[in-house]
Formats: sequence, C-alpha cells, structure tokens
Amino acid sequence: MEIHFVRTSLGLQAYADEDYEQLRKIKVGSVVKANIVRPRNVKFHRKFFSLIRAAWDCLTEQQRINLRSVETFREQLLITSGFSEPLYDLNGQKFLERAKSISFAKMDEPAFNEVYSKVLDTILTIMVADGVSEDEFNNILKNYT
Repeated sequence: MEIHFVRTSLGLQAYADEDYEQLRKIKVGSVVKANIVRPRNVKFHRKFFSLIRAAWDCLTEQQRINLRSVETFREQLLITSGFSEPLYDLNGQKFLERAKSISFAKMDEPAFNEVYSKVLDTILTIMVADGVSEDEFNNILKNYT
C-alpha cells in the first residue's frame, strides 16, 4: 500500500482522495511502519527530457545517424557528464560504461538537479562546438517546455 501525505501543523494528512481512501482501510489505533520518501518533481523530470529532445533536434543529420536514437543520445550525455557505472566482463576487466539510472526510485531530487545541471553544461559545450550559441539553444529550448 502506498499513500501520499502532506505535512500540516496538525501532523500528516492524506494528500488526495485516493490516499484518504487507502488510509481509511487502516483501523484507528493500528501501528503501521512507513518509509518516508519525498517524491521528485515530475515537471522537472519532464523538463530534463525536453532538454534532451531539443539538443537531439539541434544535432546534425550525421550525428543523429551515428547515435541512432534519442535514448542512446541521452545515455551518452549522462556518461559524458560523469553519471555512469562500469560494466565488467567475466574476468573482472572493465569493458564498458553505462549510464546511471535516473528513475525516481534510484535518484533523489538533489542528485537529479546535479544531473540536469551537468548534462546541460555538456549539451552547451556540444552546441557551441557545432556553432549554436547558448542564446540560440535557450531559444530553441523554450519551444520544448
């Protein structure tokens, strides 16, 4: 059972009607164990994917062909920005880096903010090298949010 609460001066209260209905299933006076997690900002998560999409659309045709998909591009941006974990072969030799997961379950809000900031820096470095100014890219990005 998962219930969302909002902290008020009176304590924790059910956040939405669905949460209230779930809470009603627990008898008054029952002891329950809770794992408190602050959910990440969904809008900011969507903004990250808009950033990736805008950068993808600014790439040259040849760059897009080489990368094959937006998902591969996203993974490469994460790796280039320093958010990767090594993969090892059967002999324990490192042979590949893979992008770290940015799923809600694996990354909290402060860590995701750092990812966004560093990926944005990486994108701007790529765009400037390809002749797109930071202002031009920011104007393009406005169309995606």
